Amino acid sequence: MLLYIVVYDIRVDKRRQKVHDLLKGYGKWGQYSTFEYVLSTARFTRLWRRLRKLINLDAASGFIRCRAILWDRWRFWVWGRR
Repeated sequence: MLLYIVVYDIRVDKRRQKVHDLLKGYGKWGQYSTFEYVLSTARFTRLWRRLRKLINLDAASGFIRCRAILWDRWRFWVWGRR
């Protein structure tokens, strides 16, 4: 199990609401566009796939970032603009 932090910035209201609804089903809502999860790698992979299927992000519409916090290092995923 890892601690994941997911942060998003999506400009389109309908897309943003869909992402929010999906994410709140997996873990704790921290701030407006930040969620925290303690998930297995398999469960996180399912979440990430569902996010990618749910919306199509391009450079103009926003980003979704995820960090997996380990004891000795970080893993980092970015989808969308940097």
